[in-house]
Amino acid sequence: DVTTPAGLRTRALLEVLYASGMRIGEAISLNKDEIDWENKEAIVTNIKSKDREKVYFSNRSLDWLKRYLESRKDNLPALFVSGRARMVRASSGGYLRTHLKALAEQLGIKKQIKHHLFRKTFVTHLLQRKADIIAVRDLARHRSERTTLQRYAAVNKERSKAIHAEIIDGLLE
Repeated sequence: DVTTPAGLRTRALLEVLYASGMRIGEAISLNKDEIDWENKEAIVTNIKSKDREKVYFSNRSLDWLKRYLESRKDNLPALFVSGRARMVRASSGGYLRTHLKALAEQLGIKKQIKHHLFRKTFVTHLLQRKADIIAVRDLARHRSERTTLQRYAAVNKERSKAIHAEIIDGLLE
């Protein structure tokens, strides 16, 4: 419910997770001043490697972030804060996990939805739209293409069949 502060925060966070491919810890550790609104990017610290890396936002995710930030009545530096606007980084994985479970139940979704699903979907959609593996690896901030393919690339059998027909039939004609 984006008419509530919590709903607006959750929507903004989910839009950011999907558009940027960030891990939940990277997203909730961001401060407002770390977003380069003009270039639609931010530098995040990779939780695993501790490397500082760029992530990119979509126009849509920035629009939701702006709506969320305009609704806040605090001056705290954190991008995502608790409903009481304390410095606590409210949208933690635990909070979001609980919130997503409740939302899924309300919508009648039986599958367990976790925050990492948005990162996985980000990578899968890039690959399905024929982004090259090097670019996808870079956007996901993986060290190896193997990680990207093994852990994130969902296989779509119908798509595989269509690609096979397009390429192989085209070569043999």
